[in-house]
Amino acid sequence: MLRRGRKEDCVHLYQCTHPKMRKTLEDGIATMQTALHKNNAPPGVYLAFINIIRRATRYPRECKEVTCSHGTQAMDCQDTPRTLTIIHSHLHIEWTTAIASTYKRRISPPGTDPKIVPKDKTPLELTMVLLTTV
Repeated sequence: MLRRGRKEDCVHLYQCTHPKMRKTLEDGIATMQTALHKNNAPPGVYLAFINIIRRATRYPRECKEVTCSHGTQAMDCQDTPRTLTIIHSHLHIEWTTAIASTYKRRISPPGTDPKIVPKDKTPLELTMVLLTTV
């Protein structure tokens, strides 16, 4: 597809300002956040991840403050040298370190049948969730 005489690329698709594209992006970011939360990703890390996605896509909504030092470190590493690499699913290794450093297993309430409790993903599997949500 051409846009003003140039070939349209995925960077344009993520940064397009057309209202329908922005709405689609907003829905996608909400879906991403829900998936990371449901998969028990550490909140400080997944909020940092959502913030870097918002930055890369020039998403106008305000980002939430990240108070997790590991999440902030991963954001800083991803931000340098090129933020746009994240929309091509190129994640800095610091995301894996941040997840591994802050991961906590969910605790089942007493008396819960272990057969019906969903198994938590490992930190490495959560890194794959980051990759697949972009």
